[in-house]
Amino acid sequence: MMAGKDVVAIAAGLMAWFAAVGAQASETPPDILTSYAACTDRQAESAVRLGYCTSLVSLVEAGHLTRAEFRLRDPYVARASIHHDANRNQEALSDLDKAVHRVQIDSGKPLAKKRDVFPDYYVYLLRGQVQFELGRYEAAIGSLQQAESLTRVGKIGKSARKQAQVQIDVLSGAAYGRIGRMSEGLDAIGKAIAQDRGSAEAYRARAEIYEALGQTEAAAADTARATDLSD
Repeated sequence: MMAGKDVVAIAAGLMAWFAAVGAQASETPPDILTSYAACTDRQAESAVRLGYCTSLVSLVEAGHLTRAEFRLRDPYVARASIHHDANRNQEALSDLDKAVHRVQIDSGKPLAKKRDVFPDYYVYLLRGQVQFELGRYEAAIGSLQQAESLTRVGKIGKSARKQAQVQIDVLSGAAYGRIGRMSEGLDAIGKAIAQDRGSAEAYRARAEIYEALGQTEAAAADTARATDLSD
């Protein structure tokens, strides 16, 4: 595993490469691909990933990278996921807003070398989750609706589509509940449970709505079910 000093060295090397050959070079330097692989490696240490992602974001924002090798939104999404895991949701949302902008720019455009580490729907799904955690429930619902529409297009495996839909329905249902749209919340979470009866998050979210509706027995039953599934 590379240490922080290696990140700095590679970043310095990349900038030297651009200084030497100019931003219009047609080939991608090997260190770019090394940085991209490290940035998007979810098994790597977060601090190391963060360094690589930040180096790539700097190059994207300076206009030094093209779409020849990977989607330019990817470093933003990878860095957002790191921030989210560390409960830095404002920083995560800032990166995701930029990633969404690039999704809209890149939509439907093929890559020379396809690298869909973060499918379009995932960008909106993570954004919806972050917005929910920040208490921006209506914004979260909007992002999740966009995520749902994107699961219906593109090459997404059946299992991945089902998993994404469950997450979308649970988060949407919880968000509806937080803004008082209880019926819509129960409908969304009911869909999630029908798809995956092993989702503790779904039962926990439904328990919260039942509690708000004063249906304490139903809330207690769902809370117990969520606890059993979490054990």
